Amino acid sequence: MGLLTRLFGLVICALLPSLGVQIYNEIEARQARAHEGQEQALRTVRLIADEQSRVFEAAHELLTSLGKISASAQSTELCDTLFTELQRSYPQYTDLTSINLVGQPICSSNQENQRRPSGNADYFKLALHRNSFVIGSYFVHSTTRTASIYVAQPFYSADDAVAGVVAAGIGIDWLNREIAAKDLPSKSTVSMVDRHGTILVRHPGAHRFVGQSIPGGSHAYLLSGGEGVQDALGFDGIPRIYAYAPLPNGPSGVTISVGLEKAEILKGVAAANRRGLLVIPAEAALAFLLAGIGARVFLRRRLLRLLTVADRLRQGDLRARADMPEDRSEFGRLGAAFDTMADAVAAREEQLEARVAQRSQELQVAMAAQQAAEAALYQAHKMEAIGRLTGGVAHDFNNLLAAVVGNLELALTRLDATNPLTTRIRAALSSAQRGARLTQYLLSFARRQTLRPEVVDMNQYLGSLLDVLKPLLRPDITVEATLTPDTWPVRVDPSQLEAAILNLAINARDAMPPGGCLRIETLNVTLIDGKGPDGLHGDFVALTVRDNGTGIPPEHLDKVFEPFFTTKEVGKGSGLGLSMVHGFARQSAGSVAIESTVGVGTTVTLYLPRTHGQPTVPERGSATLSEGHGTILLVDDDDDVRQVMAVMLRQLGYAVLEAAAAAEALKLLAARRHAVDLLITDIVLTGPTTGLSLARTIRQSQPDIPVVIITGYSEALTEGAMLQGALILSKPFEFSRLADVVRAALTTGQQGDTIVSPASI
Repeated sequence: MGLLTRLFGLVICALLPSLGVQIYNEIEARQARAHEGQEQALRTVRLIADEQSRVFEAAHELLTSLGKISASAQSTELCDTLFTELQRSYPQYTDLTSINLVGQPICSSNQENQRRPSGNADYFKLALHRNSFVIGSYFVHSTTRTASIYVAQPFYSADDAVAGVVAAGIGIDWLNREIAAKDLPSKSTVSMVDRHGTILVRHPGAHRFVGQSIPGGSHAYLLSGGEGVQDALGFDGIPRIYAYAPLPNGPSGVTISVGLEKAEILKGVAAANRRGLLVIPAEAALAFLLAGIGARVFLRRRLLRLLTVADRLRQGDLRARADMPEDRSEFGRLGAAFDTMADAVAAREEQLEARVAQRSQELQVAMAAQQAAEAALYQAHKMEAIGRLTGGVAHDFNNLLAAVVGNLELALTRLDATNPLTTRIRAALSSAQRGARLTQYLLSFARRQTLRPEVVDMNQYLGSLLDVLKPLLRPDITVEATLTPDTWPVRVDPSQLEAAILNLAINARDAMPPGGCLRIETLNVTLIDGKGPDGLHGDFVALTVRDNGTGIPPEHLDKVFEPFFTTKEVGKGSGLGLSMVHGFARQSAGSVAIESTVGVGTTVTLYLPRTHGQPTVPERGSATLSEGHGTILLVDDDDDVRQVMAVMLRQLGYAVLEAAAAAEALKLLAARRHAVDLLITDIVLTGPTTGLSLARTIRQSQPDIPVVIITGYSEALTEGAMLQGALILSKPFEFSRLADVVRAALTTGQQGDTIVSPASI
């Protein structure tokens, strides 16, 4: 053992006893104070739980009385008045109510409850299930936004049978004020949670935590229903000692917890420890002073040399060496060890740098892939949510527009062309039709648009579309088409494809104010391993629309397919064009990708799946309103839509039987001696029977009756497609369209709309 080792060993041995004693004393003191803190927290939580239990016991007594009143109540108005006066007398209650066994209010202090059934409330079900006094869970009134926790119990009729449930809402704000007014230990917290883990009371910080769910993990003990003590981080991240207990002598469902800040409890112990620790540095200073004097006298030159080498090594100079081969003492051997260590560190540093560089590159690649996957997943979820919302809105508007368009067309048929009202009605009809187109854009984005797919030769189709496209562009914009020979056929709705291309062309035109070049290209592509947009794989035709305009900023690229998002000036864009293109591509079992560089231009590529069918020429229906004959059963629960359709059909010469529901339609058929010639029914009807079920029921007695299904959007049609031979009429529709579909149903049965989904392409 060398001299330096002996010197430092002596210093350490001198310090160890004092340090060991101090550490032992600190541990003992901390454990004792922590135990005292646990006992203090447990006493406090028991006291608060006992006080809160009296609140719920008082509510129990009040409910017992209210139950007797409800059981014998002769006048609902007098009963409501009594409940209201009682609520005003007791500020802790937000609501007093009694409910019969079917969930209807009997008496209530709350006007909202007098109209709203309460049979689905958790306290109602729990009280009937347990047949006793129960505590519900956190509840927020829909109109007043007042937060409460309900207590409830059954009440009984004169023959001791359960007659209903009487309940009282205890105000969460009142409970929080009661807790806040108590004399609590310094820097303590008080919480109350219900059986589901929702925070009812939190002091301090009620406005931040009330109504939130408790974090999992360290606070799961609050749902155990028992009593105990737990060390845990608080909801605010501060370490505390928590004592928790349920309400004594009461029903389960509420747990009280009290948290004492550990730093506050151990503050006295820490101060004593700091004073004790002052002795150790003093002893160490004296010991090291003596050791330093000895080192200066006996070891200074050699030690400084070694320290200099060590310092250079510490600073990263791996070339530093002691170079003491002539010294045979302990210092010489230590110097040799330093040199050996420096050599090893230098070699290890080189290896480590190489490994770190390699690993850093691997991590960068992995992180980039993960971020891309997370961004794609987020974008997919967001687009799906927006699609559901916009699709639902468009569906409702289609029903409204069906009645508006139909009535306006009927009005035009009864006015002379010279009538001043004709111009105004045509303007209103034009606006309604524009609204219908907007809803079609929304349905297209939501992938609920009714499609009529046909096998299309893309090159031939684009060749004819260019003549339509050029007038929409300015003279300073040139159009170039690069169409790959032998482009595969695709199966899409030609009208929706045309709308998508026109939307992209108009966007390109608006992005090139000083003029430019619009390029349209087609290309056969095969996507493998799901590396295409939205994970596509297989054979696709890529239709690319490219401009050299202003481009789109990078921060906007992930939003361009969202409905109503636009970078154009106010009034120059609806924000629905690209969302329609996206929805059309996805509903056609394809996808769309966009690339853009500011100042360079934008490229949008539609990927449409290849089909092996042969291109067809679409058939067009007649635009004339020819006279018809026969009896039609018309079923629709929307009075406005049904009435306008009935007028149209009668004007066409048909006899019409109207029904608002399936049951009414069956009664009309049962009262007739002769069968009807055609059934027209909405797919969604009021009551348990849908239009599809009604059609199947009627076909049991009239197997050959033609059926026309009307609906607002295509998602409802997937079920209707399973009815053999049924035609589909999408809302809103024009007078001529209704005439064509009815005539087709009564003759060839080949004129209805076609349902299409990604799985069917």
